[in-house]
Order: sequence, then structure tokens, then C-alpha cells
Amino acid sequence: MAYTPSDSASDLKQGELVSGLIHYSPISPRDIAGSPELAIIEHPFSVILTQSCDLVTRDGVPDLESSVLLCEAKLENSALPQFNENTRILDQVRKNNHPRYQYLTAFSAQEDAHRYGSGEPFFIDFREVYVISLGELLYQLSIGAKRHCCLGDLYREHLASRFAFYLSRVALPIDHHQQQERGSSAAILIEQPPLSTDL
Repeated sequence: MAYTPSDSASDLKQGELVSGLIHYSPISPRDIAGSPELAIIEHPFSVILTQSCDLVTRDGVPDLESSVLLCEAKLENSALPQFNENTRILDQVRKNNHPRYQYLTAFSAQEDAHRYGSGEPFFIDFREVYVISLGELLYQLSIGAKRHCCLGDLYREHLASRFAFYLSRVALPIDHHQQQERGSSAAILIEQPPLSTDL
């Protein structure tokens, strides 16, 4: 099974899917006088990316000021419009062959701590990450946000490794195969005899 139900009595875990979270984002200029204007951003579903060891309660006391990294998990039907019916990219995403996206299967009612089930698979865009404090996350869970399920060990490691790979990408000015093509073209030009000037 890809998921196991969340245990509300245990610490949060990497790869855990939660619903109903919000975070605040400043939308006013930094140099404006007075308090900044904030936008409230709602996340129907999110997956926790912070490592489980950084979420552990130590001596019965959680580190409420520590940061928790999350990524929005969009239900498939709400994510599809952004691809503009590009079937080639969609096929890559669904097979987890696109570096920017992670595709997660739907979780069933039996895998959900609240016995709802998601009903649809998830599209995760590694660009859509956000951070809230552990204290704020625990508070939101206490007033209505929900812990649903956790990815199984191998599925969690797969998500974490693909996210780490996305962050560690290196953009080359010219790819290696293009370098080789340019080098071959240059060699052909060098081997050609000079044009005659006797016109």
C-alpha cells in the first residue's frame, strides 16, 4: 500500500498529507509605512517535505518555532488546466518522469485516518512550496485542519529524493549533446579548404 492512516497521537512525518492549511504572504511593498498587507493562501491539501527527524517532539516538548516545509498537493482535476491539454507533459508527469512534478495516487477511505479518501490522484509542483512554523501547523490542526495519511517508506523516500533532485539541478549554458554537435560543425568548417580569391 502506498499510504497508511495518520496517527494523531504521533509526531508529524515527512510524506504526510494534510488538508485545510493556510499560510500568510506579504503583498505590500517592504518599504511601506505601517504593517504589511497580507494575503491568506488556502491549501486544500499539502504534503510535508521536512524530514521526520526534524518534527520529533523531544522530552515531550515540540520545537514550536522550527520551520516546516510543505508543498501544495493539487487534486488532479484542479491541476489539469495548467497543462493546457499538453498530453506529452501530462504523460511524463503521471509516470513521474518530469523533474518539476510528482504524481501521487489517490488514497482510499481505508488509508485515510478520517475515512474520507481523496477520490482523485494528486499533482505536486515542486515550485509551489511554502513554510510555516511547527507551532502554527499544530494550532491549525487543532482548529480544523486534518491529518489524513502518510506515504509508505519507499514512496516517501521517492518523493524526498525527487524533490532533492529538483533543487539540485544545474542549468548548463549548452547541453553536452549540443556541445558535440557544435564541435562537429566546427571541425567540418576547419577541414574545408579556403575559398579561392582568384575571381
